[in-house]
Amino acid sequence: MKKHILISMVLATVISGGVFAQTHWISADVSILGGGLRYEYLVSPSFTVGAYFYSNVTMFLGDTNTGFGAALRWYPFARRFFTELGLGYNSLNYRDYNEVYTGMGYESRWEWETYGGLGVIPGFGWTIDVGGIGGFFISPGLKIPVTLGGDIFHALAGTILYFGLGFAF
Repeated sequence: MKKHILISMVLATVISGGVFAQTHWISADVSILGGGLRYEYLVSPSFTVGAYFYSNVTMFLGDTNTGFGAALRWYPFARRFFTELGLGYNSLNYRDYNEVYTGMGYESRWEWETYGGLGVIPGFGWTIDVGGIGGFFISPGLKIPVTLGGDIFHALAGTILYFGLGFAF
């Protein structure tokens, strides 16, 4: 009897370990001119919560877009496609063209401007297992960091098309 109980307990532990396998996902996101890191925790087959960091050169070369925060991903069909919403801090460092009065007339200058603050980052993409379910995956996607209080032109300039490489454990 004791032997059956022990075997049942070991079997239940192994099976329950399989139920909770691959609940942690970590990935490196590579974009055209930058990248980031992401951690996700699988809450259910349709939702993950996690944290992210990114730094990218925007479509206007020289401008940089950096941010970090928390994100929620929703897999509507509990499959590969996801939509996401991040909330955190964004900072955009960009060149702005200004007319400056110097006392002897106006002079045109490119000056560096920076604005940052609370950021909302909507996005979408796909998480595709390479080989079997769990383990190594790829995750191409698009996200649009929007800093609250900033103008929409610079938000769209910071749009990030990325390719994630990750591992589930």
